[in-house]
Amino acid sequence: MTRWRMVLGATLCASACVSGCGNRAIVVPPGEPLRLRETLRDVKVWVAGADGTEIPVKADLPEGWYVLPDVEPDSLR
Repeated sequence: MTRWRMVLGATLCASACVSGCGNRAIVVPPGEPLRLRETLRDVKVWVAGADGTEIPVKADLPEGWYVLPDVEPDSLR
């Protein structure tokens, strides 16, 4: 009787953990904008300099801003 209860308890615990106690991943299609849910600090970004060249800097991205992928990902390499 004790072995049966142990198996039942383990099965219930495993099914509770598998049924939603974890992280979910949502796949965003490539090229789609995302809206930031919280402020991101010290994000490495590229900005255009006075002469049009790309300059690497760190910036804070505020909550609510939209982020977009680079239209030409190889342009900065």
